[in-house]
Amino acid sequence: MRRRDQLAKLRRLALRSGEAGPAQALELLLALDDEKLWQLTLDGCGLKDGVPVLGSFFDGPKTTLAHRRAAWLTMVGAVPREAPMDASLRAPLTLSFPEWRLERWPDQPLPRFETVEVLVFDRCWLSALPRFALHLPDLRELLIERARLVEPLPAELWRPALHTVRVAHAWLDTFPVEAAAAENLERLSLEGNRITELPEDLASRFAHVAVDLRANPLGPAARARLQAHSP
Repeated sequence: MRRRDQLAKLRRLALRSGEAGPAQALELLLALDDEKLWQLTLDGCGLKDGVPVLGSFFDGPKTTLAHRRAAWLTMVGAVPREAPMDASLRAPLTLSFPEWRLERWPDQPLPRFETVEVLVFDRCWLSALPRFALHLPDLRELLIERARLVEPLPAELWRPALHTVRVAHAWLDTFPVEAAAAENLERLSLEGNRITELPEDLASRFAHVAVDLRANPLGPAARARLQAHSP
């Protein structure tokens, strides 16, 4: 099969509806192990101030934008180190998603982004923290703005490397007591959520953490615990 035909097949797989397509395209691309095909797939792909730039392979009508973004994240996130790619993808420190409202976020690790230290979801209307975030070993800052979380923040998130977590206006209704496991956590901002209760030992467990709970419907006991907290 000529390379042009291979590229066309890869594109059909990657951009078809459903989550299986991008995974199958990635599997085929890895199996072919063709540097030129990687180059053609990644042409124009990169990060600008941490925000993904899709490139020509992932072009398409506006109606398919969410699916094309999901395909980009799945495929570019697994690019081998030796593949030809834009310099912004080689060791990125920031990954930012402004208004990326995907039907499904990747669950699997994205090794291309394992160096990311700052992860931003801005107005993405997430129902839960995307699972790939739990596989970023160097993650120091997590920022979520304007989401619709129906699940609590997972306990696996709170690794020692975390320094700052901001989850604002995200419908979060449970205070993440597991955050105490993040030994280097300095700031936990949960402004504008739906939290009503706080742990009794907030002051001792989070003694060195600046906790921001403005605009939450805290009950009287929770307010007293917050007032007693002095990082």
